[in-house]
Amino acid sequence: MLRLLVLVGILAIPSPIDAAGPNSICGIGVVATTDDPPVNLYGQAPEATVKDHLVVDYTIPGGPGALVGLQKGDEITQIEDRKVAGMKLRAALGLIRGPVGTTVALTIVRQGVAQPFVLTVARELLKVPANK
Repeated sequence: MLRLLVLVGILAIPSPIDAAGPNSICGIGVVATTDDPPVNLYGQAPEATVKDHLVVDYTIPGGPGALVGLQKGDEITQIEDRKVAGMKLRAALGLIRGPVGTTVALTIVRQGVAQPFVLTVARELLKVPANK
């Protein structure tokens, strides 16, 4: 379960402002990596730079990202009005994070869809199974 906790943390790194309590994080319920080379927080440095986009690797079933239609393989090219190309991974994640109940707009490029589109995702309190 440790791997799940770390990967869920990709788009929802716990911090004191979350006040979520043990085994809880505030986020959108999505696991993502950088584009080239693939980098995530599972054994990788968050100081990595995003070359062009973030790639959705997994959505938590029933989580906010899944509910709005984010899919494995989706490319996140913008967070709100900021392009992620050239951003440090931690900075990009910081833009996706936020208080429970607020939303974040993500510009998505999806294979088979002609034009990029925007999905607005609510940030929620996510329960993560305890590491046993």
